[in-house]
Amino acid sequence: MQPFRWVTIIQAILVPVLFYVSGPLSSRSGVEYYFMVFVFLQFLHSQEEQWSNFHERWPYMKVTGLQFAVFELVFQLVWMLPLFLSNFPGRDSMLWFFPLLMFANGVWHIVWFWFFEKLKRYVPGLITAPIFVIAFVIMYLNYLI
Repeated sequence: MQPFRWVTIIQAILVPVLFYVSGPLSSRSGVEYYFMVFVFLQFLHSQEEQWSNFHERWPYMKVTGLQFAVFELVFQLVWMLPLFLSNFPGRDSMLWFFPLLMFANGVWHIVWFWFFEKLKRYVPGLITAPIFVIAFVIMYLNYLI
């Protein structure tokens, strides 16, 4: 097994455990609830990208599987900090910014597939990308309006 797969497996074990420790989703309200939903969706999206070798197809820069897996793990852990630290610097901004960032990520994957792959070839992350868009619309309709 390639070394980066071990990082992916560690993430697959660590992130759900941290979610469990952070408390039930039902105990969250407002933007914190949606933030937690998006962090979990990002975990699923990250797993999809890693297992479908996103690092081999990313058009902007070449990275190894290990570099990408480590980036994904660190990215996930950084965005989980506001779940554990109520006085985390910039916490409120992070709670609002992350769903918007993931919405943009979802749109990017769909655009990549639609315009650059001409609907012919799967792009890593495409399965979970529309879920970001749908979740953001639900958040917007239920919370922001």
